[in-house]
Amino acid sequence: MIKTQKHNIHKRTFPFFLLLMILTTLLSFSSIAIATTNTDENITRIYDYAYTLSNSEKEDLEELAESYYQKSGNNYLIVTTKTRDEYDYSHSSFPEEDCELYSEAFYKSFLEMYGNSYSNCTILTIDLSSNRYADISGQNDLKTKLDDGRRTKILKKIKSNLSNKDYVKAYTKYIKTVNRYQKIKPGINPDNIFLKIWFQLLISIITGAIIIGIMIYQSGGKMTANGQTYLNRERSKILRKDDYYIRTHTTRTKRETNSNNDSSGGGCNSGGNDGGGNHSGCHF
Repeated sequence: MIKTQKHNIHKRTFPFFLLLMILTTLLSFSSIAIATTNTDENITRIYDYAYTLSNSEKEDLEELAESYYQKSGNNYLIVTTKTRDEYDYSHSSFPEEDCELYSEAFYKSFLEMYGNSYSNCTILTIDLSSNRYADISGQNDLKTKLDDGRRTKILKKIKSNLSNKDYVKAYTKYIKTVNRYQKIKPGINPDNIFLKIWFQLLISIITGAIIIGIMIYQSGGKMTANGQTYLNRERSKILRKDDYYIRTHTTRTKRETNSNNDSSGGGCNSGGNDGGGNHSGCHF
């Protein structure tokens, strides 16, 4: 009788455990699918409508931008254009302002495609029409981390590369510099020499050398005799003093001219058209 009851209990509970195992398996596969979708989502960060890059160069820059996104959670975007017609916006009467409006329209399109979770962005907009204008903007958290001064510094760093059509170097420098600047607290000069790793290493080496030198000096015996110990002041005196003219030596130094001027296309300006002051641009 007891064996029959146990058999009936097992018979009733078996379908329940079978259903539980099936549900657990389905939930596991759905979790894997969701994780795979989030991880493998292909984010495009280089939009080269002006065809300044080859396919391999574009892929390399995409990989660079992705690697910095994985480290910082920030998107470093680049968009190039010759017409400013790829996105819809209200045109103004000034091409520089149109470039900023175009950048804002591009940013809006980017968020519509990927969502607000990718809203921490910097955008380098390159206008290769007759205007030849470069614009940098910071969005969301990067609006404060990349202020007017820092945006202008970046533009000055890449301006000569853009003028020489060395776009790969300009874009690479932009991505790396923005990533370095965003790590430094706002209000601090990101190019301060005290923030340079090589300078910090040099200071450490010099400090260590001074400390070791002091330790060696103090470990030796102390010298008690000096120049006055054996000097007889009553019988010592200067017997003779002569002055001899030998020669005159003259050197000439070439006067250097300042080659880092803005004659290649005008200076940079900051402020922006949106009231938030998150745009800086320059001609090249």
